[in-house]
Amino acid sequence: MVSCGALHCTWERNTDFRGLSRHRSTCRYYQRASTLATQKRRDRAQESTLQHLTSQFTAASITTSSNPNQPPRRIQRVLLTLRDSLQTAFSVIGLCRQYPRWPSFEPDKFVPSTLLSKSCPTTNPPRRVSEPPFPFPNMTIYRLMTWMNSGSHQKSETEVMHLVKDVIHAEDFNPRDLEGFSVRRSLHALDDHGEHRAVTFLDDWVELDITLDIPTKSKDDPSRSFSIPGFYYRPLVAVIRSAFTDIQASAFHLFPFKRLWKDPLDGHQECVFDELYSSDSWLEAQEELQRQPREHGCSLERYACLAPKSDNIKDVLSTLPRISKSGMAALHAHCRQDLFHACWKHLLDADFLQAYHHGIVLQCPDGILRRVFPRIFTYSADYPEKVLIAMIKDMGSCPCPRCLIPKTSFDLLGLFGDMRDRLVKVRTYCLAEVIKARRFIYKFGNTVDGSKVRTALGEGSWVPTVNAFAETLGPLGFDTFRMLVIDFMHECELATWKALFTHLIRLLYALPGGDGLVAFICKFANNTSEIKKLAAWDFEDILQCAMPIFEGLFPEDHDKIVQSLLYRFAQWHALAKLRIHSETTLSVLDSTFTRLSHQLRHFQDFTCAVFTTVELPRETAACEHSNNRDPSSGSRKVKKFNMNTYKYHAMGDYLRSIRLFGTIDSFTSQIVCDSLNVPVELPEFKNHHYIPKLNCNNPIHIFTFLHEHGDDPAVVAFIPKLKDHILYRLRQLDVSHCDHTFTDDEHNSVIISDNRLYSVQTMQVHYTTYDLRREYDNINPRTHSDVMVLSGETRPQHPYWYARVLGIYHMDILLNVEGPFKTHQIEVLYVRWLAPLTGHHSGMKCARLPKIAFVEDTDSDAFGFLDPTQVIRGAHLIPAFSSGRGTTSLYNWEVYCVGIFVDCDMFMRYTHYGIGHPTALRKLTKDCADADLADSPESEEDETNGDWESNLQPCEGDSERESCDDDGGEEVQEDVDDDQEDFKQDDDSEESSVNDPDDVPDDIEDADDDRVYF
Repeated sequence: MVSCGALHCTWERNTDFRGLSRHRSTCRYYQRASTLATQKRRDRAQESTLQHLTSQFTAASITTSSNPNQPPRRIQRVLLTLRDSLQTAFSVIGLCRQYPRWPSFEPDKFVPSTLLSKSCPTTNPPRRVSEPPFPFPNMTIYRLMTWMNSGSHQKSETEVMHLVKDVIHAEDFNPRDLEGFSVRRSLHALDDHGEHRAVTFLDDWVELDITLDIPTKSKDDPSRSFSIPGFYYRPLVAVIRSAFTDIQASAFHLFPFKRLWKDPLDGHQECVFDELYSSDSWLEAQEELQRQPREHGCSLERYACLAPKSDNIKDVLSTLPRISKSGMAALHAHCRQDLFHACWKHLLDADFLQAYHHGIVLQCPDGILRRVFPRIFTYSADYPEKVLIAMIKDMGSCPCPRCLIPKTSFDLLGLFGDMRDRLVKVRTYCLAEVIKARRFIYKFGNTVDGSKVRTALGEGSWVPTVNAFAETLGPLGFDTFRMLVIDFMHECELATWKALFTHLIRLLYALPGGDGLVAFICKFANNTSEIKKLAAWDFEDILQCAMPIFEGLFPEDHDKIVQSLLYRFAQWHALAKLRIHSETTLSVLDSTFTRLSHQLRHFQDFTCAVFTTVELPRETAACEHSNNRDPSSGSRKVKKFNMNTYKYHAMGDYLRSIRLFGTIDSFTSQIVCDSLNVPVELPEFKNHHYIPKLNCNNPIHIFTFLHEHGDDPAVVAFIPKLKDHILYRLRQLDVSHCDHTFTDDEHNSVIISDNRLYSVQTMQVHYTTYDLRREYDNINPRTHSDVMVLSGETRPQHPYWYARVLGIYHMDILLNVEGPFKTHQIEVLYVRWLAPLTGHHSGMKCARLPKIAFVEDTDSDAFGFLDPTQVIRGAHLIPAFSSGRGTTSLYNWEVYCVGIFVDCDMFMRYTHYGIGHPTALRKLTKDCADADLADSPESEEDETNGDWESNLQPCEGDSERESCDDDGGEEVQEDVDDDQEDFKQDDDSEESSVNDPDDVPDDIEDADDDRVYF
């Protein structure tokens, strides 16, 4: 007889156990009994644990059971892990913070003090007085002289306020220090830098000698030691201690957090990436730190922080025998590498390693003692310094300091295999191979670049120098190659874009009449075509304006390719340079990079293969000067567009670096302004704009003004339009009445005081950027006169209208209505409107800029008045040079291109992903994109590249959408594997994989469509 075994259950079988398990799975009596049994076992385990803990805290050795035959309990202890996380409330713009553990300090006052952790005792922080910089005797004189030598030469009211705030009210200001003070003597102390004057270093700077072992290429002759004196350094632990005593320490973020954004448009949530203290790498380091066992007897909070020549060596190397010229160059490089890492071995000293592993106790600005663990997250450097840190050959067969992808595969940029190999072929340091190679050099006398040394090092372009970071911090889990982040300025603006721009100039020289085309480029900026004396920001400006400059200079088929390439490069540049990213913008960045890499290969295989390009005159002159080439020979070397460089390869690492370490401005090597700090909340401006109303120095009598400009079409119906605009604003009518014409009686109710307008030269338009910063644009009718406003259409195809400001005025208005006169002060802009170019396709789908032109003078709406509060920003209009000059002398160019890439905020205003932008603006932009997608058929390009295009402002086309791809009609390949196969075939056959130029469809601008696209 077999039964269930549960109380009150009557199930039984007479034969065997078949069906017992099936019955118990559905029997409520058995499940209840099983739950009770489990609860009893937990109670017994808890009781056993409590008895075990009690026995540890009592002095008597009492056993838990006197019965020796009692079996031991299976559960000896219970571990309970609590996640004490904190998520703040969402702000007005939808941002919040998610702390993995409750913070006890927060510098931005974003977290209320009631929510801060009180786990540590609070003490009053001591008043700290910093030591004055050399050569000032005290901080009082230092601050006073700094104020005098900085700011404006004409000390205004603002400068006096800086004097009071930054000097007199400073904590370390002491009037007694000014006794016997002399400005002349202080300035002389700054200028006196005599050779015999001893410079006093504050803090704890150290001077020592670096000793190098120089191999002699002889196993019988030991290596020669060479001492290099004068290495000044400051221990890293001392730098950390000094940073926490600095006055700026109160702005440090001690506890990392994850930033979340809840989109007010649809309510979805996604992660936001901006600063390093909200990045995945810092959160990972903090979590790993919390899992480490605590120091014995220490209960302080733990958190990770960001760690911040005499004789000539050539004289010694020249005495070494039997070394060839190439071997001597390799030996020079080897000594430089050894010197670099010998210096870092002294920086990564025992004190730093002790702090890295066990932490150091520091008093934070809030007076709380915490245990600080220094961590190295990023190392910002250009490529030559990256090579020194990674210990690889400069431009070797594997030149990337982060992965082992060979240089010959760099042209497969953006393909699936390339992106996969970046994760699979990650560099790991081979210390054993380096030590073996050094034995061949120092013990057996082999040359640095010898075959035995290369064989010992293996593949990877390694060099025989021990990496100081891998040797000291590697055993503690530190990844040397992960910290070598991208360098946007040196690897993009001064490298990839400069190389592309240079080759475009070479292509222009290769065209018939190329000298004249290049001369046209010269008029754009000084030395632009010669690429002389151009800094990184100059190349950035050229990129933002390149499309209209190069438009129409190449043959039609190649012009389409060049225009698409320039657009995608500018789009990728703007996305990569964003100071705040979301999951959506990172997805768009990834897809844009894929499109850009395809455009680069297409440009290389189709356009560059057709033309024979040679050196520029500047390059020829430089070669003649350096290599003593005969100038009379007249020969120029052939130059080809080369994608097999590290700089192009590094473009594929931006997405991963931003996810790990935040946006690129957190670790760029470019100097940025200290005042551009991201605010924690949406900034509030006192006024949308600023017009100096007290400036009445330029009064304009209306009737005199109209009499003097009677023949000008700009003043036709000037007074009626002005009074219509005033009535429209004073009655607070909505946008549906913008074209309403008021009656004569209504016009007569508006009285302009003394019939005078007061002209103002400039106006400031304040706005909040996409990354929550306060900015403003200066509007000047003579220099920066173009503005953009929200579209007033009911169902707009483009979110903005554009206008050119002809005058900025303010006036006193008397409104004659029922009752007494009411006085108002009105500010107006007199503008001329620009309209979209009919038949032009633009947008991110077509990879073309919007084009606009002035409304004809004969149109009654060509001129009008505009409320300054409606201005969003100043617009950046670039002449469309290919369209030619205008028909009038007042407006020089027939058509203008809208520069959407002038800055990151402007670019984000043509998408709906600007976190700091007003919700109404983002909704209008999103509605324009959604309406166009709903009315347009899905193209083959959409099927190939996924749905990422729908996240951006699409091409404002309808029936011609299929012809609005990047190449003017050529389709993007449907499969990444097909791309790889095509490139393999290209390497074997050396034939171009692009279609014949005759197969390219007609230009999208030639489409027969009378609709207005914008």
